[in-house]
Formats: sequence, C-alpha cells, structure tokens
Amino acid sequence: MMAMCDHVGRVHASVPGLAHIAQVTLTECQVALDCFLAPDRYSRSQDHEGRRIEPIEGGWRLLNYQKYRELIDTESIKEAKRKYINNRRAKEKKDVTIHAKTVTVKPDDKF
Repeated sequence: MMAMCDHVGRVHASVPGLAHIAQVTLTECQVALDCFLAPDRYSRSQDHEGRRIEPIEGGWRLLNYQKYRELIDTESIKEAKRKYINNRRAKEKKDVTIHAKTVTVKPDDKF
C-alpha cells in the first residue's frame, strides 16, 4: 500500500484490485486489511490506537504516512551527507612522489 499511495497517504483501490497488485488471494488480502484496520495494543505508536489504515471513499488512508515520510526525508539527508563526506575524503587523498615512487598519503595515516 505504501508503494501505491498518493502524496498524502491515500490508496485508491478495491479489495480485489489490491489483492491482484499484491499477488495474494482475495481472502489473504481481506485478512491483512482487517489486521491493519484493527487496534493493535502492541504497536510502538499508539496514535489511532495502533491502527495502520482507515477506510476512505474509494480506498484507505495510511494513518502514519506523514510521520514515516518525514523519517525517510531525514534518512535521505543523512545519506546524502555521508556520500558528500566520503567523496570529499577521497579527493583529499594526495599522490606524493618520493624518489620516483608514488605513495598515497591519507589524512588519517599514522606514522
């Protein structure tokens, strides 16, 4: 359902359509939907009593969509920073010629 939702977390589908896309039987799909619609006292997030989805006209709304969307955005920013730092460190490596031999000097090498 996450892959199918729009920019605000709405999934427009029928139960048979959802089952087809998920490649499960109609019964398996309905059981899963019933689980997502029911309260979950063991959920880490007790928003909406632990429910994952709620019915809307023409489908369902993912209840914690915005929360997880923000988490993904935060993670992608962290990943971009990691890549930038790694690329910068790779460029900082310098080749030094000593007596016609090339030696790679890394800033973190210990002598």
